[in-house]
Amino acid sequence: MINLPSHRLPALAGWFPTGAPGPSALTGHALATQAGRWWVDRVVQPRVIAAECGHHVLLRGDPQALAPKDLARFADRHIEASGRFLPLIRTAFDHVSPRQRMVHVRRSAAPVIRPPRGVTVPGPRIRYLALDCVNALCSDIAARRHTPSWTCSTTNRPGRLLAWTAGFRPKIEYTHYVVGAPAAKRAAAGRAAILTGRTPSTAVRRAGSTSAAGAPTSSTPGRCPSPLIDRLVLVSPGGLGRLRLAPGLLAVSAAWFIRPTPARSARLLRAMLAPGSRPRADLVEWMTLVARHCRSSGAPGTAELPSRTVPRLVATGAHDTFLPPRRLYPVVQATLDTELHVIPDAGHLVVEEHPGQVAALV
Repeated sequence: MINLPSHRLPALAGWFPTGAPGPSALTGHALATQAGRWWVDRVVQPRVIAAECGHHVLLRGDPQALAPKDLARFADRHIEASGRFLPLIRTAFDHVSPRQRMVHVRRSAAPVIRPPRGVTVPGPRIRYLALDCVNALCSDIAARRHTPSWTCSTTNRPGRLLAWTAGFRPKIEYTHYVVGAPAAKRAAAGRAAILTGRTPSTAVRRAGSTSAAGAPTSSTPGRCPSPLIDRLVLVSPGGLGRLRLAPGLLAVSAAWFIRPTPARSARLLRAMLAPGSRPRADLVEWMTLVARHCRSSGAPGTAELPSRTVPRLVATGAHDTFLPPRRLYPVVQATLDTELHVIPDAGHLVVEEHPGQVAALV
């Protein structure tokens, strides 16, 4: 977006209501004090205008005129915009937290409180000093022929109570969005963090006349069929059938998705491993990085089988809680027309628990 000085702005009456209480009052403050900055998508006949002052941004116009990268400059701000902007905002930032706020307008004068001179302590809460300050401020605002208004979070009970006592009454409710870092910046940092961690690598190994390949994930750049692969071993494969999780396992997975911590990563990994197994510390660290820096649907898509026919073998752990052998067996037969090899003392992470047995299968 383009930064414009206030004297080059188009008429703002159609963008921000003049004299209206609530977030639009920020524009009047920015114009009067020259403390804010103004942004447009183009200088002539702008389709979007943003007023920025402090940590607050008012965004108005057509969201289709912007790309996610255009909002990157508003990272770590409070953005007030209509719901039409929400898809763009969610795409532009790695974290978006909606907050409800209420605008109150003063309808009656509050009783004047005369606190004792020089008293601030002890017990300032019972001296009505806050109410006296509000009365004085409202008198100053009214003297300048403006209507006093009060804005606070809908969950701020003390603030709402003070507003009511001071003669303010609720008028409108609106939503603003507290946003984090630009999504592109986080994606780059996350990719670097994951790749520099102790991650399992994709490798092609040649032994005699045969080759074995560790398959990359669907998000790996450059994924493509390779003529080096002449035998396919699928280990605990998703995408062959519908993934159904038990309530307990779903709760553990959801907690890891929503708020990843090492403790939650370790809990999920223990559910993936065979009973009694403990995850390695570096694997716990890597799983935490993945949850923090990657976005997943939580379930694999439908598997795409290579057009070139190669011998296939499917293996899974006897204690796989995500794809139990009893559920995977009929799907493997129907989809791949092959047998299912069950590895004892293994869970969902067979390659982690028994890499030697997987190599033997290849």
